[in-house]
Order: sequence, then C-alpha cells, then structure tokens
Amino acid sequence: MSTPTLALEPCRTSTLAFIDSGLKDYRKLIEGLEPGVRAIVLQGDGVEQITSTLLTNTCLESVHLLASGSPGCIRLGKTLLHVATIDRYAQDLQVWFFLSQLCDRHPSLHLYGSNIATGEQGKAFLTRLHFLTGAGILASSSHTGSGSMGGNWDLEQQIGPASRRNILKPEVMASYRGLL
Repeated sequence: MSTPTLALEPCRTSTLAFIDSGLKDYRKLIEGLEPGVRAIVLQGDGVEQITSTLLTNTCLESVHLLASGSPGCIRLGKTLLHVATIDRYAQDLQVWFFLSQLCDRHPSLHLYGSNIATGEQGKAFLTRLHFLTGAGILASSSHTGSGSMGGNWDLEQQIGPASRRNILKPEVMASYRGLL
C-alpha cells in the first residue's frame, strides 16, 4: 500500500500584502505597493481569509499585514487577534506557512500596525505568533504611518530570522496621511 504524497507546484518566490479595508485610504496603500507584491484586501474574518489564501500559495518568503494595531493586538478585518485570543486561532496560524516550510523557505511575517510590539503584551503576542506560525516576525513598537502624525514605517522588533524588505514605494510612505 502506497502512502499519498503532497504534490507541490514548482517553488516561486512571492510576497503577499494583506491590507485591512478599515484603514484610512487603504486603496492608496494598495496602489503604492512595490512591483511584485500581491495585495489582498481584508474584510470579514481576517484570520480565515489569510488562512485560505496562504493555503493556496506555495513558497512564500514574506507576508505583510497592514492593519490597525495596539500593544499585543492587530485587527484583521473583523477579527481582533490579541495576546488573549490568539490560541483560539492556533489551528489556522499553524498552517499559514506550512507549504513554504515544505519548500525549505524561512518565511517572515511583517506586522504594520501601531505599537503591536510594545510592552509585555506585545512581546508575549509576538512570541506566541512566532511559535504558532514558525515564521520570523517583524513588528512595530511605535506609531506606524504618517510622519506628520508621529508615525514611521519601521518595524523595530524582531523574533526569529526574518527578511527585511520594504513593500511600499517611498513616495507613498512619505505622503500617507494616517496611522495604522
């Protein structure tokens, strides 16, 4: 009796950006993505939407989440993924990068949202997210977005190996007029 095998498409490097439709001027963020970055707009249950998208994409190197944040928390569509609720989504999070890891990739997850990595809640959230996804995590510990509103686009905190790549064109980062 033979064991079924998983047939994967040939690996191709790709980057996905999930952008929450609740963000101010989210369409400007989509239009300002660097070439080669595929945008998906989050509506409804964001964790479920991300999970179904990632299960059909092999060999991802990086996934970027642009959404509202607070210490230890990110809003993905109508889903509030928080340090206190993250284990409810463990089954979904554990498969996010399964196919990439089969392709011997070391994926990274970039969290663009104000103050996600701030304080003990932020650290606990990132640590748990890293454990569940197996991805290197980069996240902001400051306001994310418009410089005139006190924000920046830096992802100051890192857990695990992660590639640093800007996905937004510099002129969009400079002209965006909101905070995530």
